[in-house]
This record gives sequence, C-alpha cells and structure tokens, in this order.
Amino acid sequence: MAQIFVSHSQYDKDIRASFDAIFARTGVKSVCMEFEQIYPPAWQEIKNAITASETVFLLLGPKIRKSIYTQNWIAFEVGLSCAFGKRVWVFEQMDSKIDFPIPYVTCLLYTSDAADE
Repeated sequence: MAQIFVSHSQYDKDIRASFDAIFARTGVKSVCMEFEQIYPPAWQEIKNAITASETVFLLLGPKIRKSIYTQNWIAFEVGLSCAFGKRVWVFEQMDSKIDFPIPYVTCLLYTSDAADE
C-alpha cells in the first residue's frame, strides 16, 4: 500500500478531516503525527514515516502560525523530505494565503475552503 506523510497543524482539524475523507476512499495510507512521544523519540518516528512515504503533503492552514512548536516540527519534516528527495506537495486555501516560509516545495496547489465542502 502506498503511503503519504501529512505535515500539518493539529489546530487545522477541518483541513485534515477533508484529506482523511479523501484518503479513506483510496488505497493510500496517510500518516499524521500530532504529539511528541517519549519512546521511541518523535523525531525518529517522523524520520521513519517520511522515509517510508512516497511523498509528503503539507497542509498549509490558517492556524499553522498559532504555535512555534508546530512551526518547528513542520520545518523539520520539510527538511527531512528534502534530504530524502521526497516530493513536497503544499496545499493552501485559495482565500487564505499564509505567510509561512517553506524553503523546499516541489508542488503547490490551491484548494477551496475546506469548510465549504
């Protein structure tokens, strides 16, 4: 089964729910991590999940800047994606442009507001 790593803010639950619904209808497994684990270390689990994934989806939602903690994890996930040569697909809502630097992007897609779907 193909796997996609989904980088996102835990505060953008509506956006994640929309993607979960899409993945549920496919043969693709999505991997999302929203909490720091003590053992095994969260960074190692993230590294393993990204390595095992075909690509990485970054859901760039309006609440991504809410937590510096989240911003740092997303930067780490994008950095790992670059290091492993994974494609990074950035999904951003058309009506809600986010000022958030992403130094490594291979594909950028604009979506409609998840709440309207």
